Amino acid sequence: MYSILKKTNNFTNSNSLAILLSFLILLSLGCNSSIEPFQIKKSQLGAIKTGMTIAYIEKNLIHNLKKEVSEAGLFNISGGGVAYLYSDDSGYQFGLVPKYETDTVCCIIALSSKYKTSNGLHVNSTIREIQKVYPKMKVNLNLMSDIEEFYDKENDIVFCFMTNESKRIGSYPKFDKPSTPLNLDIKTDWILIH
Repeated sequence: MYSILKKTNNFTNSNSLAILLSFLILLSLGCNSSIEPFQIKKSQLGAIKTGMTIAYIEKNLIHNLKKEVSEAGLFNISGGGVAYLYSDDSGYQFGLVPKYETDTVCCIIALSSKYKTSNGLHVNSTIREIQKVYPKMKVNLNLMSDIEEFYDKENDIVFCFMTNESKRIGSYPKFDKPSTPLNLDIKTDWILIH
């Protein structure tokens, strides 16, 4: 590119540099993928989607991550079964939960704050930050797991919070009724993607 600009006598060195920089910026913008590699969407985390097989994901989409077997119930996923957790040197990244006794993913667990929704929410987002996006949000207490959760019905994702009786997000005089958030500084522990 520079040699082409140098051959034309109409350009000064500063004009040539400006054009070269503009060209490089346009080239880099054109190379961006239409799929964000770390975006949380309905039924999807980056290129990983529910309905894919774990064998396919591990062969084609996951590279240089360690795999660990855990229990799906620990992540507020009913029905038992396993959760495969994937990590690197910085910690856990995500988990995959297959349908019972199959290899087909039914749920994805976002465990790292680098995975974000289109509106910027992620693991470690506070209730206050979530409430800015969902002003009418309500939280539920799962009595079986003692985990509080907020369900985004439109995107079919669940923000999960490991709380306890001394530090709850909401108040639950009737345990089957959701609560308006009261403690706004609690952070998201993980996000379930269905």
